[in-house]
Amino acid sequence: MSLEAVSISTSKYVTTVNAKIDDHVYTVHKMGAGTQLDLSREMSTLMKVRTDLMNLEAKMKKAGSEEESEKMLQENMDKLEAFDKVVKRIEAIFIGIFDDREDGKKSEKLVHMLGIDNIQKVYTEIFDKAEKEEDAEK
Repeated sequence: MSLEAVSISTSKYVTTVNAKIDDHVYTVHKMGAGTQLDLSREMSTLMKVRTDLMNLEAKMKKAGSEEESEKMLQENMDKLEAFDKVVKRIEAIFIGIFDDREDGKKSEKLVHMLGIDNIQKVYTEIFDKAEKEEDAEK
């Protein structure tokens, strides 16, 4: 039996598409099951926190005074912080998916500029077009 290490490449298991977005070419990685699960988990958390914040906003509108409303906000700062943290984790997932082929600054700017909902739409559009082009080639 040989002691040499077996060499393999994972590139055949990872789907990437080159996509030109606003005059810059990104290598966009198709999400694997783990990334999809992470994103789904974070999106569920985001929806829950968003609902909590909407309920808080409604309560604040019904508050008797501005001081009471401010107190409610201060008591619920943890919800605002949780919202911010979840958004940052979701953005980090997309920044990792949209590789700008440089230092990540363009990917970060793209994700922040578009926001979570729109970057998801762009991701879907990219892979829909890539699939259509692949089908047309067959």
